[in-house]
Amino acid sequence: MSVRPTIYPLIDIEPIRQAIGSGDSSLIERVREAYIRVEEERSREDELLDDELLDQDEFADELEPWELDEEELRDLTKLTKAFVNGKYVRNREPGIWRQVIVYLAHALGLTSSIHPLFDEWSRDAWSEYLAGISTELPEGPRRSLVHLVEGRSLTGREIERDGSSFAWLTSSEASELLNSLRAVPPDCVQAFGEDWLRDFHGELIECLSACEGRCLLLAG
Repeated sequence: MSVRPTIYPLIDIEPIRQAIGSGDSSLIERVREAYIRVEEERSREDELLDDELLDQDEFADELEPWELDEEELRDLTKLTKAFVNGKYVRNREPGIWRQVIVYLAHALGLTSSIHPLFDEWSRDAWSEYLAGISTELPEGPRRSLVHLVEGRSLTGREIERDGSSFAWLTSSEASELLNSLRAVPPDCVQAFGEDWLRDFHGELIECLSACEGRCLLLAG
């Protein structure tokens, strides 16, 4: 199954960039606490969304309350320790650090978005969209879109593509990308040929508009 990248709007990206290799062990517990808080809240919201169906569900009494996934929390804790200590090999940040970055953003109060945005499209769809739109964009916005598709490390090094990846844009980079996508002529969008590519284009503009004035974090 192809990975489906997700987008989170952030107040700032610098506190996360500064956290990598900082040696600040207090961040480990803060990430753990954020994981528990976010996952429990997501579960609670999912239960509320299902409320209208419960009366019709003959198995409703078998639904179990949210329980902490201890193994997942242990794995996250190990990843966070490596992140805080700046431990990685071959000068490449592990793509799987995306998990740490998302919960660290919550721990530091950099995002209030429990649920990510723009999470319906696969990584392959992102790549095909980049290929279709690339020549219509100025150099800066094109580079920003490449970051979102191919990944962007926190330190300016590389990302170890271990089945996961992450990327980020400053608020000004995100705004420049949004303005450039808005400026793409309608006939160029129609020339995409595939309906889903036109849908991707429109939905990406809608997502970036909702995040306007914020930095972006992509985790996939």
